Amino acid sequence: LRSGDVSSGFFLGDSGNAVLSAVMNIALATLTTLSVLTLVFTAYHGLVIQDAAITAASKAGRAESTDQQPYLLKMLRNSLPSLASFDGSISKSEKYVAVTVQAGLPGFGFLKPPTIEYSALASRETVE
Repeated sequence: LRSGDVSSGFFLGDSGNAVLSAVMNIALATLTTLSVLTLVFTAYHGLVIQDAAITAASKAGRAESTDQQPYLLKMLRNSLPSLASFDGSISKSEKYVAVTVQAGLPGFGFLKPPTIEYSALASRETVE
């Protein structure tokens, strides 16, 4: 029994199936690679956002500090990709300063990164 005698179509004698299979495999490999890159960039930018929130909270907690909101937004604007959407808010109480940053990062491949939210809390300095 030879492959030419069987009419199942599962053999690679048909060149159309091989080309379609190659295109599908290349597309799947590309999308998988882009999804892994999305995970890596999301983790990296999460650390950048966390660092910006902590830095802004520590600077806002100083006794002689001014409003740190423009500084926080400038840090995020310079560090994050241009397609990212973000918002930062600073709230002060008598003893603490809280900084909250929410960001939506762009994604490609199979994954869309979730909205990231980081909060940092710093105690306020008092001058007596």
